[in-house]
Amino acid sequence: MRAVIREYLSSLRERDELDAMLPDLLSELGFVVFSLPSRGTRQLGVDVAAVGPPDDGRVYLFSIKSGDLTRSEWNGDSDQALRPSLDEIVDAYVPHHLPPEHSDKRIVICPCFGGEVKEHAREPFYGYLQQRETDRISFEVWHGDRLAQHLENGVLGEGVMSGSMRSHLRKAIATSDEADVSFSHFTRFLQAAIDSASNASDSSRLSVARQICVSLWMLFVWSREAKNLESAYLSSELALLRVWDLAKDLLARNDRSSEPMGAVLSELLDLYFRIWDEFIGLKTLPHSGSHNALSAAVRTASPLDVNLKLFDLLGRVALRGLWQLWIDAYGSDLKPAPTAARDGVADQIAARICAMVAANRALMGPISEGQVIDLGLAFTFLAAHGHHLDDLRMWLKLVVQRVDFSYRSGARYPCVFADYKALAAPPKDTPGYFQEATRGSVLLPALAIWASILREMGLLAILSWLAKNPLGHCTMQFWLPGEDSEKLLWRTAEGHGAAFLDIPMSEEPDKILDYVRRECGPVSPCEELSAVKQNFWPLLLLACRHHRLPIPPHIFFKAATR
Repeated sequence: MRAVIREYLSSLRERDELDAMLPDLLSELGFVVFSLPSRGTRQLGVDVAAVGPPDDGRVYLFSIKSGDLTRSEWNGDSDQALRPSLDEIVDAYVPHHLPPEHSDKRIVICPCFGGEVKEHAREPFYGYLQQRETDRISFEVWHGDRLAQHLENGVLGEGVMSGSMRSHLRKAIATSDEADVSFSHFTRFLQAAIDSASNASDSSRLSVARQICVSLWMLFVWSREAKNLESAYLSSELALLRVWDLAKDLLARNDRSSEPMGAVLSELLDLYFRIWDEFIGLKTLPHSGSHNALSAAVRTASPLDVNLKLFDLLGRVALRGLWQLWIDAYGSDLKPAPTAARDGVADQIAARICAMVAANRALMGPISEGQVIDLGLAFTFLAAHGHHLDDLRMWLKLVVQRVDFSYRSGARYPCVFADYKALAAPPKDTPGYFQEATRGSVLLPALAIWASILREMGLLAILSWLAKNPLGHCTMQFWLPGEDSEKLLWRTAEGHGAAFLDIPMSEEPDKILDYVRRECGPVSPCEELSAVKQNFWPLLLLACRHHRLPIPPHIFFKAATR
């Protein structure tokens, strides 16, 4: 385990990675952190400042650098060289900027980096530390080996993390280039971690949440090195859901005791954004407007693979846009990820989604009922964003026309099957196959709801005809969270919620909307979900995307009236 942690630390970048991990580690070791990394302000060499454990009491000032400490990193031309930072701490921060309550304490200055001190830098580096030591000021080098030891003995220690947790985490990291296998092991790791905190104290739950956060960081860094971030992305979604389930009762108190858990959840959400940005925002979205570029990037001869991958990508992009609308509307104390740090993120994502649809015709033709989830996220985001309603209308029109044609022609029509083999097989002409493949639909009711919201009468006429003629046998339905969803939604997709059937596929929009509003009800289990009550509503949509559950119609109405 030490070698895995050591390699992870050496691969961390300085900004927003090593400096984001260190405060959590210090808190777990008993330090009281009183200064965190910031941007736009002069830090005088200090990235993190903390008071040691009660039996220590000294002030620790950390100057953080990434990777190995080479001669140029020690005292080169770079603005990020370590020696000038240490000079600023000794000459400016300690005498003039130390908080008054710590002015009489002894000082420990800690050069901190994830790697090791290289041979050519060793003599001048350690010579400098010896020369600058005084009766009050001492130095401690927190290099990769020391950080790894603290992590292994602390938040990832055998006394804290069970053998099965450590085993599954190692396997998830080792197989990070095989996304399905890696995600399977990380899922088992999460389950073991959550089980260890069942009915535990608040401090134990906090410790487990920190373990999960640090472990996800490790998986992310290793996945980035392996150039395959799929496992890290899926794991970040599931980690958010499971930590919310662990933390929701504590966060509901909204007092000082809930603040540390809220900070860990914020860091986990920030990491989810960072993984999204590295995986999708920086590498995929820039090509969204190029004709069929994303389709070609799937690298397959199968149109099915292109269709499935693009709809999956669409859901991930739209969900990120909805998170951004939440941040823009309510504010957040999150440290922004690289994409989120720029202005107009929601505008950029909305424009990219419209460009994706225009450049990739596969996004106009769903072939599986499950793709209503990705369409629902995208329609909801564009409606809530509000500046691309004409694009939304045109997209909805093209989807309905494509669905109409596919049912009329019998070619690749949306079906209830989710299994890849069943989807890959062409539609059969055998008796009863069409009825079996289209025995129920959540796609057509969702399209009808959106056509009603947007008052697209022509589209409602098409959908109504489909429901009465080729799909007269099909049960029109939608899914709602139930009384049992709070207990299960953050863990699984199985066995909770309620299905409402026989939705009237009418040509009259108000008839459809009135029925749906009546079934949703003024007081609904959806509104009673912990994430919705605590104004963390995008987590409900994340759970729907991750567990492949249809978006509740409540969300459609809220987006339309935003």
